[in-house]
Amino acid sequence: MARIYLGDIGTVLKVTTGYDFATDESANCVLKVLRPGDTTEQTWDGTISSVASEKTAGVVRHYILPSELAGVGTYKVQALVSEGDSTNQWYGQTAQFNIKALWT
Repeated sequence: MARIYLGDIGTVLKVTTGYDFATDESANCVLKVLRPGDTTEQTWDGTISSVASEKTAGVVRHYILPSELAGVGTYKVQALVSEGDSTNQWYGQTAQFNIKALWT
């Protein structure tokens, strides 16, 4: 993974959920995120990939917004996939990414 720096905006996170969105067009996904030093989870939007092979693999994208990177350190992210009627939902494996200070 390329380095992500504090202050970056528009960086794309790609999370593979393993859920086949091609067979369930009504499903949706959000990303649950724990920022460094924060015990309150954030919810970030997840956009299901429109690329056929990525859609089948369950790839979700998120574009970093200005307010989301609160500091340097390790961020933890976990996908939450819901069926269209929200009766069933599944959490994916926890992944991590690091935010670096500029010039490091």
